[in-house]
Order: sequence, then C-alpha cells, then structure tokens
Amino acid sequence: MAAPEAKGRMLTRDIADSCKIAALSPEAAVLFFMIIPHLNSYGKLNGGPGYIKDCICPRIPYLTLNNIPILLQEISDITNLKWFEENDRHWLHAVKFLTDHQKLDSSKLGADKLPNYPCSYD
Repeated sequence: MAAPEAKGRMLTRDIADSCKIAALSPEAAVLFFMIIPHLNSYGKLNGGPGYIKDCICPRIPYLTLNNIPILLQEISDITNLKWFEENDRHWLHAVKFLTDHQKLDSSKLGADKLPNYPCSYD
C-alpha cells in the first residue's frame, strides 16, 4: 500500500507580513508559492529545473527552464527554502518546515529519503 500523500500545505496569515517574501521578485514569489504545496512531509522536493517546470509550473509561461534556476537561487538566498546540489542532483529543502511551519507529528511521517540542506541554518 502506498504511503498517503498530502494534497498540499497550509500557509498562515503571517506570510502577509514576511519581509523575506516581500523581498522576492514577482516571478520568484509566484514560483515560491507554487512549490509549497508540492513539498513532502519533511519540507523537501526534487529541485531539478526540468522537474520544477514539468510538475510545479507547467502552464506558467514566464517560468521557463532558463529562468527557473535563477529564481530558485533567489528564493534560496532570501528565504528558508534552500536550493542545493548533492550527488549531481538538485534538491529543495524548507529548513524550518517541521519546526516553524507545519509542525507535523514526526512519529507519523515515515522515512525521510531525500537529502537535507547541507549547511546548518539559523
């Protein structure tokens, strides 16, 4: 039996007052909000630009294979959603996902099979 998969993630109203979100370019903000519902229970996701284009924003014409890497880097530089490379693959990790955002019961999450953002984060 396959593990259940959430249909999305909740954003709280606090995001309306986020200086980090306000600092994103309009295109990066759209991409950020498109990514959030696709994060797994650990706040992680395949971060390959082709995957992002094909699965996260296939119908958004201004999010392209050419600018997605630039926008992901912008998001990573400004927010807690980090874009990184490990073993020649790209990944996304919302580093404060379980502690500050979703606060899910860790005993019910299942195995964490995707890599962690490699640097400690304050």
